[in-house]
This record gives sequence, C-alpha cells and structure tokens, in this order.
Amino acid sequence: MNSNSQKDCTLNASQTKESRAGNCILFLIQTFLPIADKVYDRKTTLDILHSICIKDGFMLMTDLDTFVRMPLKNTRQPDRYNYTLPIKILKKILLTKPASLCIEKSTEDKLSIKFDECQITVPTENTDEYPSFPEENYEKIAEWNRDVFKQLAKQITFASVDIMRASLTGILVKQDEYLSSVATDGHVLQWIKNLDTANKCLHFKEYECNIPAKVIKIIARYVQYKTEVWQSEKYLMFKLGHGIEFVVRKIDDPYVDYKKVIPVELPNTLTLNRKGILKQIKSAKNFSSQADLKAINGSIEFKSRDIDQGTEYQSTMDVEKREGAEMDVALDLALLEKSLNGIEGELIEWKYIDGDGPNILNSAEDDNTLNLLMPVRRNNG
Repeated sequence: MNSNSQKDCTLNASQTKESRAGNCILFLIQTFLPIADKVYDRKTTLDILHSICIKDGFMLMTDLDTFVRMPLKNTRQPDRYNYTLPIKILKKILLTKPASLCIEKSTEDKLSIKFDECQITVPTENTDEYPSFPEENYEKIAEWNRDVFKQLAKQITFASVDIMRASLTGILVKQDEYLSSVATDGHVLQWIKNLDTANKCLHFKEYECNIPAKVIKIIARYVQYKTEVWQSEKYLMFKLGHGIEFVVRKIDDPYVDYKKVIPVELPNTLTLNRKGILKQIKSAKNFSSQADLKAINGSIEFKSRDIDQGTEYQSTMDVEKREGAEMDVALDLALLEKSLNGIEGELIEWKYIDGDGPNILNSAEDDNTLNLLMPVRRNNG
C-alpha cells in the first residue's frame, strides 16, 4: 500500500470517528432537550438560565428549584470542554432535523455549531457561574413503575395552583403499608389508597414526601419502565433512563391533615350512573355555576337560580339506589364534575352525612380512589 492510500485510509477513519461523535452528541441533545425544555423557566431574569450547561461530562438544566442532568457518553469531548448552549437556538436547529451536529468552542465567549451543511455562531457563558447540581447524601427509598406516575399525573388536577399555598401545589405520596397519594386544592380532594395494586414497585423504607405537580407531570411523560427514587435532607431525586437524574427541592410546608376531614362513618349512600349524572352537570353548568341537589325517593333533582338573568333551572334523573336519609346539598358544579371525572366505573357511590358535611364519592366497583367534595353556601340570590 502506498503512502497516499495510507493517508486516505487514515483520513477516512478520522472522518468516521468525527461523524460518530457528531451523531452521538446529536442523539444526546435530542434525548435531553425535550425534558430540559420542560424545566426551562422562560420568565427568568437570569440570562445564564436560558441555556443548557455542558460541564464536567454532563448536560445540565435548572430553574433553581428543579435540576435535570444527563451524562455525555462517547462524544470524544474532554471533561474540561465546558460551555453553555442557548436552548432557543438548539430548538431551532433541531427543527431542521439535522443528520449530524458538531459543537466547537471558537473563542472564549463564542461557539460554532455545525449541522449538516450549515453553521451558526452563538454566544456562550462561563459555566462556573451556572448553578451547580445538588451533590448531597442521597438515600434510595423506592423504585416506582410507570403506572404509578400515570396515576399521579391524573391526580394533578386536584392540586392547587395557588403559590401562596405551597404545600397544596404538590401531591403527598406516602409509603407505609401501601403506596398512597393525596392531592387537594382546599375545596376538593382525591385520595388514592394504593398506587401499586399490582405489587410491581420496590420500597426500602417508610417515608412521606410532597412532590411538586410540575415534576410529576414531566416524569410521567418521560419515564419508560421504572424510576429509582432517592432523597436527601433538602431534595428528591428520580433516576430515569439514559442516566438522566432529575432533582427537585422538597416542599417544606406541612401538608394538611386530610384524614381529619374524611368522616369515619357515612350513614347515607346514593348509587348513581356516572355518565348520567355527568350529563346532568354539563346541562346545569350552562345556566349556573352551582346547584341545589335533592335526592328524594328514587330520583335526584338539580335546581339553580340566576337572579341577574331571571332564570330558574331544574332537571331530574333516576338513581340506582338510595340508603339512609334524603340528600339536600348545594355544590359547585365544576368541582362535582372534576370529582366524578376522577373516578372510573359505571356506577358511583355517593356517601354523605347531611347538607353541611363532606361528600364522599368513589366507584361502586372499587373504592381504592376516594374523592371528597365540600358543600358551598346556597345561592339564594
């Protein structure tokens, strides 16, 4: 083999390595960017937090309360090759669906990003100014499967969005005899008594943690089979696929004592067709935000008045069964609808004490999920 052939072979091998490295960094960015974009705080006034940080062999994104990072593997980039990447520019690059991507630091404050036959120069910042990933003493407390996060994600609708009530913006997850969860906004509450009825999760100790709803929503979307759950004094950490570590600051505010508001004895029960009552609610909501509900004999009656419009609304539907005293209660229709939508099954059991006490709703076939709804002041005009 002559020297020119040897040179050509060496050049081809070098090009192949560069191509593989380019494809690898592209794959890592394609994997990391969607989850980083969910953490990204678009309203932050800290310029550096509008970027992904590449430092010490990791990709990192944070909004200061939540951190997500992923290790860089097989990219042929040394650990000392640190820089920041503007997340908005990365998203625009990926919209072109590049086949390859290469990132080089051209100057101290500039990056050259090559993708296919294109190239763009972007600013980069000092990674020493980027917030550090919380390196704490984490203890493994559980392994949860995907189904647990799917259930928790559905429960988010019951959590509060009021940042002044921080504890209620999360979902309380508790592990003792069962893995249970509670979410409430102070008006309506959902308690799932056992998130792991199939016994597919692993639990290493009893614990209780209040997980921010935003975090649950993200993890439920990206967890593939299961995730490891770790905790430290200040943080919770979830380990996902591709080496992704998702860390969130714990909600420190104490959660409400939800069991105190759930009556031990509920002497009265209505059994209703779920689709039937949802149809009645949808109709009644067109005329008023709340209604008086009365269950007498074999039917339940909806009544509402709108003084401004001068209207009086009324409808009735049959009940499957009533046990105990008659019902006479005023309820917010949107919250009642939310409670019923959070229950599966054809028939609903509606338990109550009187018109001033809590209303407990669950599936007649399965009482694993319990929804609690408090009455409202009657709208008498």
